[in-house]
Parts: sequence; C-alpha cells; structure tokens
Amino acid sequence: MAEVRGAGLDAIVVNTSGCGTAQSHAAAGPIVRAWMAEVRGAGLDAIVVNTSG
Repeated sequence: MAEVRGAGLDAIVVNTSGCGTAQSHAAAGPIVRAWMAEVRGAGLDAIVVNTSG
C-alpha cells in the first residue's frame, strides 16, 4: 500500500468481497455487490484485481 499512496493514489480494500478468482460465475454476486457499494459511495476510478496461483 505504501507504493500506492506514494504515487498519490488511495486504495480501498474490500474485504467483504471474498476470493473472486477461485469462485464460479454464479458466486460472483457478493463480489460485484461489494464493488458497487464503493462505486455508489465516494466513487471509484478503477478496480484492480490481483490473482495468483
């Protein structure tokens, strides 16, 4: 996060979204709802998803 803040950006970690990459398409609802709650709040410029494994 230090690198993100050093670049003049704010990062929001949505812990309620769960693991998106390991879930089926049908289980994506909670993930999208968590992101959209942020969009409807202060708003977002981007959604960045990190995957591994």
